Amino acid sequence: MEWKKEITANRKKKQIEIVCGDILNVANEYDLLVCSSFKGDYAAFPGTLIGNLSKEGISVESEAEHAEIDCRKSKNYWVSQPLNNKFGRLGCIELLDLNNRTDEQVKTLCKLFSTFYDMLVNMEQLGIAPSKVILPVLGSGNQNIELCYIIPPLINQCMRALAEIECLEKITFCDYDIEKVKKLVSMLESTDNINKNSDVFISYCSAQREYADCLRKMLTERGVKCWMAPYSIPTGSSYQTEIPSALSNTPNVLLVLSKEAETSRWVQKEWCKKSDFVRCKGKSYMLPSR
Repeated sequence: MEWKKEITANRKKKQIEIVCGDILNVANEYDLLVCSSFKGDYAAFPGTLIGNLSKEGISVESEAEHAEIDCRKSKNYWVSQPLNNKFGRLGCIELLDLNNRTDEQVKTLCKLFSTFYDMLVNMEQLGIAPSKVILPVLGSGNQNIELCYIIPPLINQCMRALAEIECLEKITFCDYDIEKVKKLVSMLESTDNINKNSDVFISYCSAQREYADCLRKMLTERGVKCWMAPYSIPTGSSYQTEIPSALSNTPNVLLVLSKEAETSRWVQKEWCKKSDFVRCKGKSYMLPSR
């Protein structure tokens, strides 16, 4: 099973891919392989990615000791020295403490998964940014974290990274568990359908929220499908991810033009982002409203 989705960011075509299979036997080369571990524990349990890496002669514990980027104290992640194989480097995110796992920790995974984005940004700042990244469904193996806590924030961080890190071209999820793969595909498709089914993106600043609500209501009553934050942001998703995706897939933008909008950095970002998509894809319309 294989699924792909293309997005446009900074006038470049980028891709998120989902594959069912053995992550260590993929045909393509990647700059970064990401795994997860218990905090400070890299035991090579059979059947886990860390265990399978050990069989291939890669000691995750040893790579952690000699990490090129070590942010375990502040951000719970590290990145290895070059591996000199088809995976350029190994990145590891330490999600949960083996001896101190609570329900509250699991419920705050949305915040913890920002670590993945932070890792990629840090690599970019140090001049070793990856162009292709591969990872399993982090935290769903021996850590046994429920998919409902993992997948939404992890997808959000992937989409944000693709949108904001210029040299990042592709993120691949690879997992042998077909049910995890199907869940990933389902969530990405549902997000994509929300955006593709919209006729117009309503851009406004908070000072004109009431007026924008009236416009949305009026257009909806006339059969026009509107995309407007916060109503169109799926639960658990982030503005940084959903807004660029919606701008990419929605053919028209209705801009609530005002003095406040002219100085709003968020409205300006939306306007510039849509201008980029127009230059890449061709015909589109921006409709100012006062």
